[in-house]
Amino acid sequence: MKQPEQNTPKLPWVAPELIVIDVKLINQQAMDQEAELLNYLATDENAFKLFTGSTTR
Repeated sequence: MKQPEQNTPKLPWVAPELIVIDVKLINQQAMDQEAELLNYLATDENAFKLFTGSTTR
């Protein structure tokens, strides 16, 4: 038995937004995050032990 066709209304086409990627900004943010992580590892004893694998039970 033939099923009745369901007419789905078409949505209007929306142009994608063009985004300019700032490579320098991305690199700067990555360096900032790396510096923050290294500072955390250097100042937090537990984080340093976990990072170096020197934790004991």
